[in-house]
Amino acid sequence: MKILTAFRPGGLYTEEHIDRLYKQVKYASGLDLECILGEYPHWWCKMTAFRTQGPVLYFDLDTTIVDDLTPLIEIAESERFVTLRDFNYPDRVGSGVMSWNGDMSHIHSEFAINPNVNMNTFPGGDQDFIGEGHHSPEYWQDLLPNQIQSYKLHVKRTGIHPDCRVIAFHGKPKPWDINELVKE
Repeated sequence: MKILTAFRPGGLYTEEHIDRLYKQVKYASGLDLECILGEYPHWWCKMTAFRTQGPVLYFDLDTTIVDDLTPLIEIAESERFVTLRDFNYPDRVGSGVMSWNGDMSHIHSEFAINPNVNMNTFPGGDQDFIGEGHHSPEYWQDLLPNQIQSYKLHVKRTGIHPDCRVIAFHGKPKPWDINELVKE
């Protein structure tokens, strides 16, 4: 079992953000976070993570872990491919928290055929590329209701659900821009 994140130096995120997530993962799972150095800019850097053989549990660097990760790890070990439903557009894929069991390197291979064309063809980013690729994911929200919440759409409006384990940040604010959730 591997828990991964992806990082591309020189962008919005720094080594401090990797350390922050590392501490949260270690606390909530006892496992180490492995950081993949992404080959591509911005959110596209996570495409490199698909080269890693599963079981894998993947988190974006702006994720906040608030409870034990055992249920997510169990899903990562049993389901072929799981993504978020986009919080704003539930018929679309969200890629901030994903898992796969087995070989999903074909996603990276399909992207790497022509990364520049793919980055321009899918202005919505990696999640649109993954969603358009007919990879047929399961969704966290269906498998583990209320255990992964959006900060903007759930936590900010109604607070953290008692079953919540992971808070996904998409857009602004980032978790380090607010004080109430930061676990160090």
